[in-house]
Amino acid sequence: MQKTEDHAMRCNYRFRFVSLAVLFFLFPMIIPAAGEKSAAPSYNRFKEAASGSYFYRVKLPPGYVLESAQRLQFRSEGVVIDLYSRGFAQGDAVYMEMYADEKIDKKLKVKKVIVDGQEIPVSSRSWGYRGLFAINPDSVPGEREIACSVSLGWSGRELSARFPVVKKEFPFKKKPLDLGKFSNVEYQQNPEIIEFIKECSLKKNEAFSRKSEDMLSERVSHPRDLHFITSPFWSKRRYLRYKIRGRKRVYLQSRTKVHAGLDLRGEEGSPLFVMADGEVALADKLFYEGNMLIIDHGNGIFTYYMHLQDHKVKKGDRVKAGDLVATVGSTGLSTASHLHVSCIIRGIQVDPLSLLSLPVRD
Repeated sequence: MQKTEDHAMRCNYRFRFVSLAVLFFLFPMIIPAAGEKSAAPSYNRFKEAASGSYFYRVKLPPGYVLESAQRLQFRSEGVVIDLYSRGFAQGDAVYMEMYADEKIDKKLKVKKVIVDGQEIPVSSRSWGYRGLFAINPDSVPGEREIACSVSLGWSGRELSARFPVVKKEFPFKKKPLDLGKFSNVEYQQNPEIIEFIKECSLKKNEAFSRKSEDMLSERVSHPRDLHFITSPFWSKRRYLRYKIRGRKRVYLQSRTKVHAGLDLRGEEGSPLFVMADGEVALADKLFYEGNMLIIDHGNGIFTYYMHLQDHKVKKGDRVKAGDLVATVGSTGLSTASHLHVSCIIRGIQVDPLSLLSLPVRD
């Protein structure tokens, strides 16, 4: 049994294995990934970020400081589980690896992984298994359970671990945003617009319902060639609402919504780079989103990009992290040129920038 403490984590978390009739209690090793915070010297190149004994490749804009992943490691009876996350905070993505201890000459087979009642698909690799899951931004801070059904050689067993969910403060913008004609509650009551909105919803639902195999590689990319957040992930924003009476606005009670994504500064025509390997699930012009791209990365993981000036790819195209796939614009429900980028993992929104810290390996 081994226990180490990470300076960023305040608590130890128990990991217990149930192997047939025997119950084992262990403590996890909390290990900071080896990569240090650093800025990329040039955006047109991938840099190596260290994680343990291997490297993944990340493409970053000049001056961007990469946050190294925190690592939780659990060991018992020849089975190892590694969890990586930018901070194990609300709204973070988590990368998981499962493999047999190098001292054990038995083949590991993972049958099922459950986190908070949701089954997590895992992919078999030459070294073991990998998978990604989301920490819901609305989840209550505290401990969460991960339960796994595995076999090592001929021996079947049930594994159970607990990992932390750290509280994160999301900002609240009190001043109502004026969205122009979109703030007019009567504008969207036009029958033609209502029908178009329905068509757009069907297209998005079709894209997000795709069932694809894991397409991720060890490469990830920031979506822009500069980094400046204009509206943070999961921030609460008030939206202006009004009706037109005569030639005047009659203001209604403002509506508060959560920003399911983040906005990055970008002039019209600025480049957009896809964040990870995948396939284009949607490249179309929609009502609210304007020109929109949805990229399917497999296993229910999607990134999507809104308000684009144009698309440089079409539905069905395969893309790799860092590929130029579109340009920034101000189409749809947008008051100025910018990039809206989101990441959704099996229906749960996460901060897309949390993907950059994850040492996904082939």
